[in-house]
Amino acid sequence: MALANRNPVKDLQDEVTCAICLDHFKDPVSIECGHCFCRACIVQTWRGIRTNFPCPQCRKTSKWKFLRPNRLLENVVDISNRLLFTKEKEECIKHCKKHQEPLKFYCQVDAEEICVICRESVDHRSHVVLPVEETTTDFKVDIQERLKALRSKAADIKKIKDEEEETACKLQDEIVQKRKMVASEFEALRQLLADQEKHITHRLENMQKTVMQKHKDRISQLNAQLSSTQKRINDLEKNAGAFCQVRNVGYSDVF
Repeated sequence: MALANRNPVKDLQDEVTCAICLDHFKDPVSIECGHCFCRACIVQTWRGIRTNFPCPQCRKTSKWKFLRPNRLLENVVDISNRLLFTKEKEECIKHCKKHQEPLKFYCQVDAEEICVICRESVDHRSHVVLPVEETTTDFKVDIQERLKALRSKAADIKKIKDEEEETACKLQDEIVQKRKMVASEFEALRQLLADQEKHITHRLENMQKTVMQKHKDRISQLNAQLSSTQKRINDLEKNAGAFCQVRNVGYSDVF
């Protein structure tokens, strides 16, 4: 009873599965104990071992690295893969919940998929019914047209985006050039102002030297005049004193 309930497809998949990589055999080989593995898996497992090669499944060891290609198992793996693909494809086919028949038709009035029995029923007999393949083709055509329109729109948007980026780059370059030009002009103005400042400062320094020299010359002249005048005063006072002595006149009487 237990065997009857088992899934033969799953059992077959288990039999063609490598115990090392847990995937379907690829280039299967048999070792001395009879167990099979992918060639790459067993070679990787035995890498670095010189003798007493253990079986990854039963742990039995052999003195020699015995690898024999298993063509029969390789064919079974191929058949198993094709069987699994067919089973999955059949499972993808939808069935009518009411009649358990494949949904091979599409009712355009009710907008639903129906089976061959539903097509002959009162509910759908007068409706426009098409094979699912044709509706799928129409759907693909509609999708392709929409994709074409969307791709065209995307291309237009990309073109506008590229133009915007190109314009932005040009503006950026123009701004950089303007900044360089402004910086150059202001540098020239700063140099001109520095030259003007230097020239005016030099003129003011010369004016200051001229004024100070004139001041010194004037002071010297005034000192000379003062000295000459003071000398004349002294000489006059000296002569007046001598005159008073000769005339026997008081000094205060003269001045």
